[in-house]
Amino acid sequence: MQNYNIQFPSEASAETFDELEPQQASNDTKQQSKLIIFDNEESLSQYHKKTNLSLIAFKGTVYDAQSYIQHHPGGPAYLQRYVGRVIDTPFQELGHSNSARKMFRQLDVVGYLGQHSGKEESREGVNEWIPDYSKGLIWQMAKSKELNKDTYMNFIKEAKVFFNPVKDVILSENSILEALTKTSWFVIPLVWIPVIMILSYYSITLDAKLYVPFLLLGILIWTFFEYLIHRFIFHGETIWVRNFKAILIFHFLLHGIHHAFPQDRFRLVFPVVPGLILLNFVFIPMFTALFPYRFAYPLLAGGALGYLCYDMIHYFLHHTRVEQVKGSLVKRYWSQVKQYHMRHHYKDDEKGFGVSQRLWDVIFRTVLSS
Repeated sequence: MQNYNIQFPSEASAETFDELEPQQASNDTKQQSKLIIFDNEESLSQYHKKTNLSLIAFKGTVYDAQSYIQHHPGGPAYLQRYVGRVIDTPFQELGHSNSARKMFRQLDVVGYLGQHSGKEESREGVNEWIPDYSKGLIWQMAKSKELNKDTYMNFIKEAKVFFNPVKDVILSENSILEALTKTSWFVIPLVWIPVIMILSYYSITLDAKLYVPFLLLGILIWTFFEYLIHRFIFHGETIWVRNFKAILIFHFLLHGIHHAFPQDRFRLVFPVVPGLILLNFVFIPMFTALFPYRFAYPLLAGGALGYLCYDMIHYFLHHTRVEQVKGSLVKRYWSQVKQYHMRHHYKDDEKGFGVSQRLWDVIFRTVLSS
């Protein structure tokens, strides 16, 4: 039998007991007695190989990372390569944010490395708004005295992922209102493909020869709109977002929620009803006023197609494992696209506004560094 130099502490530290209620202290004593002390990284690695547990050590504490691996923004492969190892150095080198540090709170503690106490330095901000995630966020935002523009910006810029247990964000405790805030990804193609077909039919009946070139031009125009909307409306914190509750809540519903909870499945794609309202009361009147119908409708069809591709790509980047994509070149391309967008979420949200492509980031010099 191999020796892994593992010690099993028989009791919790006295310092811990002083801060606990009697019942809590009793429960924590039992839990503490099951924790493992690893002498060094080598003993941790050997234990991982023997048990096949997804263990990582950070700041002296050993965690079971299995519950988080599938939720890692860069994909499971990025965390799996560090299983059985101490991750302090790569964690620092990769520039992880404070929100990434807080992810460790959801991981199960297996033990400690050496004689480390397991207590990491506190990084709580003094300018922080912390809601109750078991209740509706919108009502809490409206009533909170602590919420202002500064605390709101800190809240949405710190990405949060609930993985242990997995749960969805609650915006309203009213079931009807809550349902209205959610949009499943498959609703987008179900609604927009018929819209694109109708616009394409009008285009072809007006002038079939113009359809393909102006459809492609419409897609290109959409990519420009995508960039402008993302940069100046969705990220209009320094342009139009002011320190008023109504404006903060509107921005949160518009895009802030996506940065605060980037893995929320139901608040990612753009809701259908507002999208159709914009098409019928903004884009169709604008394009038909600016261009003859034989130009306007294929441009609109291309724009709608570009939008559909954008929303599907966006959902794919957040909720699909790139490792499952077939073809090495295709996989490499989508891996780079995913990494680029994840850097926008977790590293620098003031750059990288192109989601489906980087063309306008390059032109306007807002490309994210590698």
